[in-house]
Amino acid sequence: AVQLERASSDSSRMQQAVLTLQKELEAALKEDELLQQRLSEIRISVQRLEMHDSDYKGQVQLWQVKFNELQAAKEVLMIEVTEIKIILAGLQQQIEALVYQCR
Repeated sequence: AVQLERASSDSSRMQQAVLTLQKELEAALKEDELLQQRLSEIRISVQRLEMHDSDYKGQVQLWQVKFNELQAAKEVLMIEVTEIKIILAGLQQQIEALVYQCR
């Protein structure tokens, strides 16, 4: 009878331990599910950031092209300004020569 009581007590403790382990396993599975969901959300965020980064890099490249175009236009203008200065200097010399001749 003592052995039967002891076996019953052991069996009850084992059942209790199994129930506790089942609850812990369920909680761990639920936590894992939540972590997997969060990981998925993070991956989506990373993909969005990569798209924005790609858009940003494309925009920077466009700005670089525009800057290079403006730089080239500035150089053309500087050449034209120099040519105009040369023409004006020539005209000034001609005017001075005419003024000298008129005296």
